[in-house]
Order: sequence, then C-alpha cells, then structure tokens
Amino acid sequence: MEYTFWRRWAKIPYLGSSEAPPERLQDQVVDFGDTFNYLKFSQLLHEHNAFKDSEDDLGLQLADVVATTFRRAVWGTLQLQGWRRLGRLLVHRESGNVHMIDLGIPGRPKSLTVSYGEIVNYIDAIAKPLWSK
Repeated sequence: MEYTFWRRWAKIPYLGSSEAPPERLQDQVVDFGDTFNYLKFSQLLHEHNAFKDSEDDLGLQLADVVATTFRRAVWGTLQLQGWRRLGRLLVHRESGNVHMIDLGIPGRPKSLTVSYGEIVNYIDAIAKPLWSK
C-alpha cells in the first residue's frame, strides 16, 4: 500500500510517524514504506474542539435534526412515522447516502446483515436526485 499521501498532512499535529507500526499491528500492516504514519485519535478528539451554537446557523440545525433522527431510528427510539421521510432531506448518491465505518477488530468475521440495514436502505431509496428530471 502507498502512503506518500500522508506527506501533505505532515504539519497537522494529529499525525505521527515512527519507524515501524506498534507490535500489536505488525501482522496487519504490510508495506508501509520507510515510516509508519498514523493518526493520533486521542489528541484529535481532546484538543482544539470548537462547538458552534446552532442558534444562528440553519445548516447546522438541519444537520443536527438529520443526525438525531437517524440515530433515534437505528436505536429504535423513533417510530417509522418520525423518520420515514428522512431520505427526502438527502441528495441521492450512487454510492448510497449513509456510510458506516467499522472500528472493529481487523480480520474478525463480520455479519453481512445489521439490524438497521432496512432503515439505511429505505433512506437511500427515497433520497432526491440533485437535478430534477
């Protein structure tokens, strides 16, 4: 794998590098080049956080509504009537509108289905196209 793209981010304080990956990752990281680059998640999450008040920011208010509605839908604390039109607030993308990241253990078998899969598929199915036909 090629990691030279990290060089453009070299001045960002959340990036670190070492001669090799930590011992716990050595069997999972292949061909990292001369240096092993990594993201300092702890530092990123605890420093330089600024939270803007959404009172005067309509876009931030809308993002809050979408995120909260989606979270409540997948947790099962919001009935279908409360989230069934959520996808209409999103622009349809071929790759889907909702992307989940997996912070699990690499190599561990993953389930092909998730409890909230139907919700994600429904939201994607009713998203609007960017340009009307």
